[in-house]
Order: sequence, then structure tokens, then C-alpha cells
Amino acid sequence: MTHKERMIAAYHREQPDHVPVAPELWYLVPAKLTGKPFYEVASPVGTIPLWEAQLNCARHYDVAAWLVPGPGRSRREPPDPSTYEVIDGGRILVRGEMETPFGKLTSASVYPPDDAGWPIERPVKEFRHYEAFRTFYRQDFSQLDLSEIAECYDACGDQGIVETYVAGSFMDYIAGMREGGMVQAIYDVIDHPAYFDEWFEWFVDHCVRQTEHMAQHAKVDALFIGCGYASLEILGERLWRKYDAPLFKAVCDAAHKHGKIVHLHQHGGCMPILRDIVEAGVDVVCPLERPPGGDVTDLAYVKREYGKDIALKGNVHTVETLIRGSVEDVIAQTRECIDAAAAGGGYILGTGDQVGHDTPEENLRAMIDTGKRYG
Repeated sequence: MTHKERMIAAYHREQPDHVPVAPELWYLVPAKLTGKPFYEVASPVGTIPLWEAQLNCARHYDVAAWLVPGPGRSRREPPDPSTYEVIDGGRILVRGEMETPFGKLTSASVYPPDDAGWPIERPVKEFRHYEAFRTFYRQDFSQLDLSEIAECYDACGDQGIVETYVAGSFMDYIAGMREGGMVQAIYDVIDHPAYFDEWFEWFVDHCVRQTEHMAQHAKVDALFIGCGYASLEILGERLWRKYDAPLFKAVCDAAHKHGKIVHLHQHGGCMPILRDIVEAGVDVVCPLERPPGGDVTDLAYVKREYGKDIALKGNVHTVETLIRGSVEDVIAQTRECIDAAAAGGGYILGTGDQVGHDTPEENLRAMIDTGKRYG
């Protein structure tokens, strides 16, 4: 079987010829392998498509690629020079502006040449700015340019899976643009429940329409829901069940109507909500992080309780094992994951979050080689 065939079999909870090996090579390792500044891959003004760097990285290590391209500006085109400048230490300062009927919103982020970037200014600085932010994100999906997704799919071939983003946590959506981040966003939601409940109804409709459009028109193997900031430890189960559970179910229902698989990337803890995730109709869940970032300490239990209903991906610790552990530690944990979840299919050997760029090469190779031999 090819890497793609193994991934698709696992996504359908079937037994491939061996366990798909797919460490999360998101952007840190792919950017490092380009030999260029990281912001060329991982910033809005980069010139190398993220999916292209990821695909080259998957080929370099001969693992299954997991690519999530989206519509928007082609990286083949030069960025607008008015949106960025080089500052101290060779870092790039990227500025953004949103023209809305309620005025202009501004934002800024910094991207170093050798690590991940971070925001220094978010557009929603006061509660009143939310209304301007909302108007900016009302999209006509028929106008989306899907050519980059098609280019990615054709280039990927048998190397792995291509998905595209259709939704994320409602709280991620709010917090990503709110000065003060997730903490301030939670205060806002609690202080103004009626306002955000109405907005949430619009957001669900928006994500469902995006899902249906992408399912029908994007050249992909699956659809992707990403949760980056809204970890269960911060939100709590009440807010997660109020906003995320019904959103994910609506998206899954729309995707399944068009025969598409849905893959959820649920950061942080997930054990108290795994049954909710299954009942929402999610087909694949990752990254099943171990403590302290997550709470999956017994992958065999997760497989036993939920493996008949959902495919599982991840659980190799990216810090304690891959960065700080020995080769022997990596081999042992890789074998442990395979023993726990591979039987009967429906498991992809992956990492809990993305592989760090400071991961020793011998450790990453040990995970991959063990996965291929032992799996």
C-alpha cells in the first residue's frame, strides 16, 4: 500500500498493511529543512507554500504527509511590501488592516527567522470592535480561489492525505482576534451571553456553508476542524459543550451528506469530551496529547472505549520523549502506542502536537523507523 492508501484505510477504521507513520511535521521541521528563514513558510508574507514545505519534509523522511492547504493568496505571488518590514534580529513585522463599515481594525505579528511567530497587536481591542470584526468575515464562498488546494492535491499524489480547513472552535475564532487572548474572550462571552449566542448561530451557519462548498468543490481527501487555543483546561466542559459540540456536529452532518471524512485536531485535554466528539460524528481525532499538555495517559483504554467509532492519531510525546528522551525512550514509546491502538486498524502513529525543530534527528528517525518495522 502507498502512504495515502494506508492513511485512508486508517481514517475508515480499516486495517492497512502496516500502521501509517505520520508525525506532525507542521511547520517547524519543514521550515528548518528549507534552509530559509522560517517566516518564508510560516507567515502571511512567506513565499513558500506551507503545504509544499510539508510535502518535501514528508518525502525527506518517507512518511505519510498530512497537508491542509486553504484558499487565499498564492505563495507564488510576491507579498505586498507595504504589509511588512524587517526589524531587529532579522525578524519580520507583519501588519494587517481590516476596512469595515464601522472603521478600520489593525493588527500586527512578529516572525523570527528561526522559530514560531507571535501576535503583538490584535484587531479587537475593545468590546465595541467585535461588530466591525464580524462584518469583515462575511464571505461569499463561491468567490474562493481553490486552485492552491488543487495544486497541493496533485503534487501530493500517493505521499499522503490532503484536507482543507472548514471550521474551528468558536472560542478560537473570538480569542484569535481579541486583545487579551482567550482569557479576555471568556470574560466577554460570560458578560455578554445574548450577543455571543446570536453570533454563534451565525458562525455555525457560516461553517456549515463553508463545509458544503469545500466538500463539493475542493479537491481533497477529508475536511479539517482545527482547535488551537481553545483547550479544555482553559474553556472548561460547560463552554466546550455549549459552543464546540453543536458546531462540530453541524459540520460533520454537512460533510457526511457529501461523503467526506472529518478530522478534528483537539489540542490539550480530551478525555472528558471524547464521547461528545464521537457523538458529534467526527471520524478522526488527534493529537491525543499526553500530560502536561494533554490528558491521554492510557491509549489502550481510548482504543477500547472509542476505537470502533473513531480513528485515532498521535500520542507520542513531542517534548519529554522526542526532544528530551533517548533513542531507547523513543523506540519504547512508539512500540507502546502501536501495541495500544493498532490492532484492528484505525490508528495512525503520530505525535502529540507538532515535532519541534530542536528535536534530535536520531530521535525522529527512531520513531519513524520503529513505526515502519514494528507497525
